[in-house]
This record gives sequence, structure tokens and C-alpha cells, in this order.
Amino acid sequence: NLITPENFARVGQTSGLGGGRYYPRVYGPGEFTKVRRPNDEAEEAGLRYDILDFNFFGSIPYAEGTKNFTFRVGRQTVNWGQSTVAVINSLNQAQPVNANALYRLGFGLLEELFVPVGMIRASTEVASGLTLEAFYQFEWLPIEIPTAGSYMSFADIGTDNQRTTVNASFGSSAEDPFSLTGGRLNNPLTTITPTSLTLQRDPDREARDQGQFGVSLKYYSDNINNGTEFGFYAMNYHSKLPYVSFTSTDASCARREGNPQGRDARNILEFLQSCPNLPVTAPSASGQLLVDLTALIAQRPGVLGDLGLTDGSNLLGVANLLLPRPNLPAADSVPFDTASLFLEYPEDLQVYGVDFTTTFGEYSFQGEIAYRPNVPLQVSIIDLAFASFGPVLTRCHDPEIGCVGASAGLGYDAEGNYVIYEGNDFTNADGVNPYKDTFSLVVGAAPGSARSFPNFIMPYRGVAVGETEPNSYIRGWIPGKVAQYNLGATRVLGGSENWIAADQVILIYELSATHVLNMPDYDELQIEGPLSPTTHASAGADGSGADGGRLACSTNTACSVGPDGLRFNPYQASRNQFANEFSWGYRVVGRISYESVLPGISIQPLFIWQHDISGNSPGPAGNFVEGRKSLNFLLETRYEKALSFTVAYNTFFDGGTNNVYRDRDNLGFFVKYLF
Repeated sequence: NLITPENFARVGQTSGLGGGRYYPRVYGPGEFTKVRRPNDEAEEAGLRYDILDFNFFGSIPYAEGTKNFTFRVGRQTVNWGQSTVAVINSLNQAQPVNANALYRLGFGLLEELFVPVGMIRASTEVASGLTLEAFYQFEWLPIEIPTAGSYMSFADIGTDNQRTTVNASFGSSAEDPFSLTGGRLNNPLTTITPTSLTLQRDPDREARDQGQFGVSLKYYSDNINNGTEFGFYAMNYHSKLPYVSFTSTDASCARREGNPQGRDARNILEFLQSCPNLPVTAPSASGQLLVDLTALIAQRPGVLGDLGLTDGSNLLGVANLLLPRPNLPAADSVPFDTASLFLEYPEDLQVYGVDFTTTFGEYSFQGEIAYRPNVPLQVSIIDLAFASFGPVLTRCHDPEIGCVGASAGLGYDAEGNYVIYEGNDFTNADGVNPYKDTFSLVVGAAPGSARSFPNFIMPYRGVAVGETEPNSYIRGWIPGKVAQYNLGATRVLGGSENWIAADQVILIYELSATHVLNMPDYDELQIEGPLSPTTHASAGADGSGADGGRLACSTNTACSVGPDGLRFNPYQASRNQFANEFSWGYRVVGRISYESVLPGISIQPLFIWQHDISGNSPGPAGNFVEGRKSLNFLLETRYEKALSFTVAYNTFFDGGTNNVYRDRDNLGFFVKYLF
């Protein structure tokens, strides 16, 4: 749904709130447009080759040849801990994951899932049964999520600076990456801002190559349960997962930071004086607005006070302020397009953990506990966007400003009729307006930004809603104290032990959980989970969640109970779309081998079953989404050792709309040749 140089002249509307009345054409929906995938995205998705492991190694004997110091230098992986499938937030964090490889046909499991990075790795036996291992990395690489626009993509911006803009209209306007509309949107903003509701994406802020290292101590004892190994781990690393952060907008011209007068506008006269050259000064718009204003005053004389006018004679002053001023820069009271977002990778994170492996009967058991004292937790991305919009609109949410209010205004009803709306100031649960928090714009009203964009991250950090500093960095994450628990079992069944006549069956069972020890209360701050929310956690314009509580409006006192058309949030997001304090699930992996079913031909089915029982893990890329299930099945037919043909089927289901892969079932075929 794009507006492009090719379709700009034919899409849009010539009737409605702006089209045909204030401007010849306004823009809401664009049209379906096919866009060729850029070369860099095609290469990331699969049109490339990768050099994986590339290193040299050796050993140096010491202690009169009784011990060896082994080392390996170059691109390699360090697989610490005991997690098999639920690897996010596990001990296995020394190297990034390639999610493109995970979902690519021909996926070779662990050989391609974990990306080798440059490091020095060494180990030695310091005492009988006691092994010391350490590594230092001299290369940092990020996780590679599914390429934007690819079949398994869940984020339109991708990684590696793929996309440069983001649409922030909640679906009310088409994507306008070239800013072709000039702010002529089919909504009340079109007269007071040239915004296209397009946010810019700034370059990724990647982590440095140096500063990642780890050490482990492993102890093996024959005397514990006929052989048990314990491992102890500590690691300092840089995040491989990207976190979304924002830079806030420029200051609105209606705020003291954004105009030469240093004044917060309280009525339309002060607004037009502070904001010369708004879009409404276009001849078609200004003339019609004066006609509408005159008609409104005739029907609602009290509007004169709303407008800051003493009598009708002051309309001439308003008319003068609506004249275009070509020698002055254009003004913008809602400078959405000056906000930006970017991906960043926090540095110097720590993880500490223990693991064990042992046997009992026919099973081997393994488990681990990983603790992160400062792992980043992604704050709700839409909440960050709302915080970045804090400097727009007005400061009317502050009762000390003294805005005059808006007793009536013009607009369109649901049937498209041009009507008068009665009252725009907020009302509490008793239906009372404690103070005026708007002023009239004739078409609609100007609220304070705290009413239109309540957010939770700024109060969480001690800043009032609506008081975000213009052009300021809004960090998109908070430090979390997170524990990851994992318990697994492995069973190998020989040819005489299974009932399916296979030569061998390997079954791996894994039970895992994520525990956030310092999760904020939900009405204090929301943490991303499944990346499924498309609206904000606060109350919606439709009245959803609008009970006047903290969740409805954060700490903003200008909080309307019930529907409120001055809220930018169309409807309230659901609680189950965000992260929980505790989440868990289980995994089952099975590999079955039928050797020499025909001369030189072997068959190896493989399946991975995943079921997330309860809770959503914190994002990005958490292990669990409540109720989600998936099954990955591969049937490999191998001829001798080199040539194989595989059928792969992947299905994803349950979990509701939080399961962003619920419509991505796929069937594939591929041929491999090893040499």
C-alpha cells in the first residue's frame, strides 16, 4: 500500500475532510504496488555464499607432557550450556543466530544456525577432572532476522539498515517513503502540519568488535551417579539482538521551544501568530476556513471566546494571519516526520550460569540455569513512538498554561456529513471538565500532546508525559534481571528397542522457562513480547480501556473517560500482547534412521515439535508465546554419503494473533551434495 511517483496523480481522494473542501486532493489509502526486491535484501535472503568455520588450531604439551594446552584461532563457535532448541537467553550466547538460515530451504541445522565469529579459544586440564576454558572475541556480528519482505519476515524494517522509513499512521494512510503527499492527508491534521506520518530510520548503532570474553570451569566425577559433569560459566558480551530506540521530534511551533516568541499557544490567535505559513495558508484552504469559521460563529457565538476573539471584528486579524508568507519558512505544529528510530546493540552485558550432564537408567539428563543481571528488555515500540511525539501539538495538558478550551468545532460524522461537534475538552468519570485542555482550530481542536500521546516510558524515567525534550535520545530498553531454566533428557533407541523397525531413534526432550525477576507492573510500563501489538496499551479513541485509570492515560491528568477523538491510539492493545514475568514451554526433537533400505539408500526423518504452554517471553525474539505450537518435519533420502533429497514441511498454529507465523505453513524440496 504505497504512494509512489508513478501513482501519485491517481490515488487519493477529491472529497472528504480535506479533498474538495480545503485542498483539491487528499491522501488516505494508496494502492497495491509491486516493488522489486533490492539486491542487498535478495543477497541476505539467500543469494550469496557464506564462509563459516575458518580457523587453525593446535596443542602445546606441558607439565612434562602430562597435560596439554589446546587452542583455536579464527572463525569458530563456542557451544556452552545444555539448551538444544530454546537457545535465546541461554548460556549459548557467544555467537549470533542466523534466522534466515533457519527458515531457508536446505537448512543444515546447527551447522548453519550459529554463525562462527573470530575469536581466540583455549582450554587445559588444571587438575584431574577439572577443565578450564576461555575465549576472547575480536569480531562482533549481529543476529540476522528474516529479511524484510521475505516469507518469514516479521519486521518490515529488517536489520542491516535495509529499510529507511516507517509508516506511523496506524493504517489510516498509505506508506509515503518519498513524502509526495506534502502533508495532504485525509484527516484533521492536514491543515496544521505538512506531515506524511513517515518516520525516518537512522543508521544502526552496532556494537564494537572488542570487549567480548568468557571463561568456564568444568568438573567431571566418576563417583557421582556413575559419571556426572558440572559446568560453571561467566561471560561478558555485546547483544546480538537489535533493540529499537527513538529520537524525538522537533518542537511544535505551538510550544515555547518551537517559536521565536517563546510562547505556549493558548488560543487560535496565538497559535497562528506562533505558527505562520501552516498548510492552512494555502489559498484554497484559508478562504474556505474563513467561510466555515464565520458560519460556525453565527451558529455558536460562544466560539468567539474559544478563539481568543473579543468580537467579530477581530476576524480580520485571523484573516491576515492566514495569508501565505513565502519569505518565511513553513511552520509545523505536528512535526511527526522529524522523529526517527534506529536499531542499537547494547554492549557489556553479563551472563553467569551452571549446567550439568548425567545419566539415569537408559536416559541421559542435562540442564542449565543462566542468569543475566542486566539483559536489555525491549520497551513497547509504540510506547516509544508516543514518547517521541511528546514535543508535538501543544502544552494544553498542563493546567498552568491556561488554554481557553473548545466548546464547538467542525468535522465530518460517520456518514460523511459536515457537522458541528459539541465540546472537545476532557471529562472525568463524573462527566465534569476540571480544566480546559484544548483550544479551537475551527476544524477540530488542538489538545496537549499528553492527551493525544500518553506514554509510560517517560514517567518511568521521571519525566512528565508530554515533556519529552525535542530531538532527544529515547533509549528503547530497560535493564532486566532474567533467569533462564532448562532441563532436558536424551534417549537413544537401538534397532531392537523401537517399535518402528528403525536402525536408530534419537529423542531429545527439553523443558525450558524464562523468568524476569524485575518485571515492571503492566500499568507502569509494557515490555514487548511477541511483537504483535499494532496499537498502544493506553485507552483507545473508541473508548476501549478508557476508565480514567493509570493504564488509560499514564500519568496525564487530562484523562477522558469514554471515547475520545483526540486520542491518536485507535483502540487499546490487549494485555496478552506483551511480555509476562514468567513463561515456559517444552520441545521434542526426534531423529530416526533407516539405513540401507535399498542398496546405498538410507532414509532419515527428523521432527522438531515446539509448544509454548504459558506466558510470553520478553522481546526481542523471546522463546515463548503463550499457546503457540509448531512442527518442523524433514524427510531425507540419502544415496551413499554425498547425495541427498529432502522434503521439508513446517506448520505453525495456535497462539492467536500473537503467533506472527500462524499463516506461514510451507512445503519445500531440496537436493544436497556433500564434497
